[in-house]
Amino acid sequence: MSCGITSIGLYIPPQTITSSQISKETGIPESILINKYGISKKRRARSHETSYFMGIKAAEDALKKSEITATDLDVIIWVGSQNTEKFMWVTAISLASDLGADNAWAFDMTALCGSMLAGISIAKSLLDSHQEYSNILLVGGCRDIDYLDTNNPNTHFL
Repeated sequence: MSCGITSIGLYIPPQTITSSQISKETGIPESILINKYGISKKRRARSHETSYFMGIKAAEDALKKSEITATDLDVIIWVGSQNTEKFMWVTAISLASDLGADNAWAFDMTALCGSMLAGISIAKSLLDSHQEYSNILLVGGCRDIDYLDTNNPNTHFL
């Protein structure tokens, strides 16, 4: 059986911060930010742009670009950051509900930076082993800004 990616959805926070602003906040010289890290500006999520918010916006965009509806989904896999918005929350189940994916089962899969790659592998395995599945949605969102402390050099890379 073959499988592929039907659509990719995106949500990118509109607010940006320049390398000059980052330099002032962190004490890292602007030339280092630009020449060593390659950062001339960076997106900064606003307070309401949670991992979940960004993930659901990207999922809606992906569905809109495809010929697949939420009710066509068999599985939803959350491959984004662990959510700190709610205690002991399975993000993918909330996504399924909010998207109207009434026929899908859902689970979270967290492997930090490797989540999407591992999620793709798991999705392919599910498609290979379950002939009744044809549509799996992988969704992620990341809000590392919450972990940035400009006074702590150990978090400057965020």
